[in-house]
Amino acid sequence: MRTLCEGGDPPPLSWRFLWRWLHSRGEAPDLHSCEKCGTPLTSEVQWSETGFLCSSCYNDLHGLILSKQERLMLEAAALMDRRRFILFF
Repeated sequence: MRTLCEGGDPPPLSWRFLWRWLHSRGEAPDLHSCEKCGTPLTSEVQWSETGFLCSSCYNDLHGLILSKQERLMLEAAALMDRRRFILFF
């Protein structure tokens, strides 16, 4: 929270805001399964225009690839309750 108070824009906070806003509109990406084939996401993923693609479905060399750890951090930032989020990040 100190980073935010000092004018920073920490990625977890930005992601949390964006995902929750999209979720309230019914447009948030699925954090648990591949947008294309529906397979549960268990390893690295690629961000597509509409959600995450599993390693079997992505093939765009110019897309953003997220490691398993990065994906899990985004999921935690989006889904954990406010108090835990503040303590965690």
